[in-house]
Amino acid sequence: MRGDIRSGLSRVSRNAQVSGIIGVELIALAVFIGWYFHSILLGAAVLVGLALLWKYPSVTIIAAFVLTGVWGYLGWFVGAAGFPGSDVGIVLAGVGLLVGYVIHLRGLGLIRGLA
Repeated sequence: MRGDIRSGLSRVSRNAQVSGIIGVELIALAVFIGWYFHSILLGAAVLVGLALLWKYPSVTIIAAFVLTGVWGYLGWFVGAAGFPGSDVGIVLAGVGLLVGYVIHLRGLGLIRGLA
């Protein structure tokens, strides 16, 4: 009985951490879109739309794969911009994909737990 309670509490703690990271990703995406199109209203609408879409598990699974790809792209971009002409971008892209995968794999576990 104690083991079940302890594992449940640790799962809740991990899910809270992951939901915070995913929330920051959604906010960053909305801010970027608002900045890119020079419209705070569009950024706010994107944030509200993403928050509403995040409630559907099928949309969330697709978004998890897309956001994992974004992590990989950011790793490649940082490596290629910081060390042009070397393979650092490829290595950092792999690290970014791995980090994104771990974050979103836990996020998908959170969604399965809520369903």
